Amino acid sequence: MLRCAVAASFLILTTVTLAPAWWVKGHGAIAEAAALDLPEDVPAFFRAGAKQLNHLAGDPDRWKNPACTYLRAAESADHYLDLEDYDGQALPADRYKAIALLIKLKREPDRVGMLPYTLLENYDRLSAIFYAYRAGPDNPAVRAKCIVYAGVLSHFTGDL
Repeated sequence: MLRCAVAASFLILTTVTLAPAWWVKGHGAIAEAAALDLPEDVPAFFRAGAKQLNHLAGDPDRWKNPACTYLRAAESADHYLDLEDYDGQALPADRYKAIALLIKLKREPDRVGMLPYTLLENYDRLSAIFYAYRAGPDNPAVRAKCIVYAGVLSHFTGDL
């Protein structure tokens, strides 16, 4: 019985260790699948951008490349949130108020995470660019930005 438990534990640990994390492929696959399942009232160019969304959804993980020292430092905290570090306080309204509160609580903001603010900031970016799309739907640069911002936002929704 003990041997079976040890063997099962080893198998589970090996499987979990070898299992691929989200990273670029996972985020891309989810973004592409979501784009392919969009309703008909979503603009056709956007539904047709599934392959582009697949690639773009991985960019925030590419930005955490260890060779990109400054970008990695700026980007890493955007991928998580350790809510317990707020000591029961409500999340502040924006990133900068959160940083001020965390400093007051003697926490290091880059070690607590900023995921909720990253989501909301990128949602606002996407909303702004779709507003521009509605004003000029034939502008190819605006269409491209719709895909880019949606790809980045889709990455962070997968980090929840």
